[in-house]
Amino acid sequence: MESAVEKGYKMISIPAKDGGVAPVPSGGEFITIPAQKTKDSDKMKATAEVIQCLIDGDNLKKTNDEMVYLAAKSDVRKQQVEENSAWAPWVDAVENAEGRTTDVGMEYEDISAQLSEDLQAALNKG
Repeated sequence: MESAVEKGYKMISIPAKDGGVAPVPSGGEFITIPAQKTKDSDKMKATAEVIQCLIDGDNLKKTNDEMVYLAAKSDVRKQQVEENSAWAPWVDAVENAEGRTTDVGMEYEDISAQLSEDLQAALNKG
């Protein structure tokens, strides 16, 4: 990222048709929890503890920094921008992003799988 900044390249947000920043889709999943057929309270509690550990401020920042992600949590994102101004132009895009599952909810997995199959079939037509 620094090399582009050092070369003078800049980033602009994708404009929305009615002004402001367009709500672009957010990136990949950071944490996913598989649905369980049985409700085991011990497993759910352990799952919640692991997630809390991952999204805790310091841990989240370390993970985002390692993966070169701009954090979804505003307090962590603010720290990242303070430490590296190259992130600043991306803040509007992240703050206006919408999840890929916003409109389709739990059907996302099936839709994504079908879309991937169709794309591969189209690309590999001979």
